[in-house]
Amino acid sequence: MSSSSSRVTNADRSPVRSLVAVACGGALGTLCRVLILDHTDTSFGRVSTESSHVVTSVLHIPLGLLAINTFGVFAAAWLLSGRLRARSPNDPWRLFAITGLLGGLTSYSGLIRDAATVRSNSLADAILLVTIALLFGIAAAVLGTRVARR
Repeated sequence: MSSSSSRVTNADRSPVRSLVAVACGGALGTLCRVLILDHTDTSFGRVSTESSHVVTSVLHIPLGLLAINTFGVFAAAWLLSGRLRARSPNDPWRLFAITGLLGGLTSYSGLIRDAATVRSNSLADAILLVTIALLFGIAAAVLGTRVARR
């Protein structure tokens, strides 16, 4: 850690500055997520019916949330492997971008909510939904890291 950009300064340690960085980034990221989800077709799936009964099996893949979460993982991996790599974990810009902005943008709690909803119809579909999201996230992290290192 001989680089001056990797040193932790007193300004980096300021809890108020850190809190403001995370809060501002989180507010912006959450606003972006809400606006994106409100203006996109957020589902894709199959519907099965049994004679005159209502839906018996629905696989609801929230495409908007899946895309947002995948992008968020890609962006975090790209930034942490590239531009923000040498910065302290307490650096206000790193806290703003990773913890705040991308943390607010992504919503794995939303994924779990969707999985719980799907689970009420089919455990297999809920497991499939979570598996797809995790595999996309892993692929995005690998890709983001590779792109940053080029």
